[in-house]
Order: sequence, then structure tokens, then C-alpha cells
Amino acid sequence: MFVRGLKNFWGALRENWKAGIFIWSFGAIIVALYYNSGVLEQPSEDILQARQNMGLWFPIFSTTIFGAILPSLTQILLSPNDRITSLKRLLLLVPFWAYRGFEVEYFYRFQAYFWGDGSSFATVAGKVCTDMFVYNPIMCVEMLYLRWVSRKIGELPPDEPIAPKRWYGRFIVPMLVATWALWIPAVSLVYMMPLPLQLPLSNLILWMWAMMLFFMTRQKI
Repeated sequence: MFVRGLKNFWGALRENWKAGIFIWSFGAIIVALYYNSGVLEQPSEDILQARQNMGLWFPIFSTTIFGAILPSLTQILLSPNDRITSLKRLLLLVPFWAYRGFEVEYFYRFQAYFWGDGSSFATVAGKVCTDMFVYNPIMCVEMLYLRWVSRKIGELPPDEPIAPKRWYGRFIVPMLVATWALWIPAVSLVYMMPLPLQLPLSNLILWMWAMMLFFMTRQKI
């Protein structure tokens, strides 16, 4: 298990390091602009106003848009031959990402309550470790829903079990290790932002990552 985990870690870096560097750089620029210039002052105020007006609907709608709708619409535009499959996937992903927005919003609030809302090294490190090594291993069980979606739209055989024998070790652990390789820097940047802006930055990175994976997959076909 440990050896396979290392292979997945280095494999994720080797396969996606260019995409990772681009996204990490993008996130670093956003954080730097927020703290060192007034460029993002108005957008930040607009986000805070939207949060105040929409309440809990803000994380639900925004995560649904960036996690499901925008990636799916982009795939439909770029791969019109697969639009039926993309639309089916979109319909099934909307409730998943709506719930994820609700869940992540309250997880970020918990992180701020437990570790504080500052951006010191200790605070950010504590949040990253809790996120990557406690929260993710538990909540990755939700990925079974994505396997169900894949089976529903025909990407998996209809008789393929959603949770086969030793499913956590076979599917979740390799995915976790690959996630750590690519997302620890991105999550660190997210936690450097004030609490109200953490989810918006996380959603923006999520959309960019989904799109880059889509483009890289197309190039390999």
C-alpha cells in the first residue's frame, strides 16, 4: 500500500506538474494581489455583498456553478459529439456539488473556529493538515457517488459494483495520495485568504483544474 501510494504521488506530479504549476501560480497571484494592491478590493467587496444577500445559498450556488455547470458546459462546447453524455453527467453532478458547497462552507467555518482566521504559518499549516489528512480521507467516501454517476451514464459497466471488495484501498487511497501531491499547495493558498473569500478561490481553482484535466485528457486521446 505504501509503495503504491508513493507511485501515485510521483505519478500525479509527473503527469500534471505543468497544470499544477499554472494553478499554483494563479492562486499565488490572487493572494498577492489581495494583500498587496487594491486590484481585488472591489471584487472582494462584491463577493462579501453577495454572501450577505444570499446567505447559505451563496456557497451552494457558487460551488454548483464552478464544480458542475461551467466544466460541463465547456466540455459540451469543445466536444459537441459527447454533449448527450455531458448533459446526463451535469444533471447528476448538480446535486452532488450543491451539497459539497454546503459541506465545505461549514468545514471552512469550523477550521476558522478551531485554528483561527489568521494567515500565519501555524494557522495555515494546521488547516492544511486537517483538510488533507483528516477531512479528505473521511469525506472521500462521497466519491462513491461519482462512481455511481459513471455507471449511470455508461462509463462503467452496468454490473460494476459501486463499492467493490476493498474499495477504499483500491480507489480512495490512490486518489488521496495523488490529491496530496497536487492540492496541498493550492489548499495552502486558499487558507491564506480571509474566511469569506476562501470558498470563492477554492471554487475558481476547482474549475480551472477540471478544465485543465479535460484538455490534457483530450490531447492523449
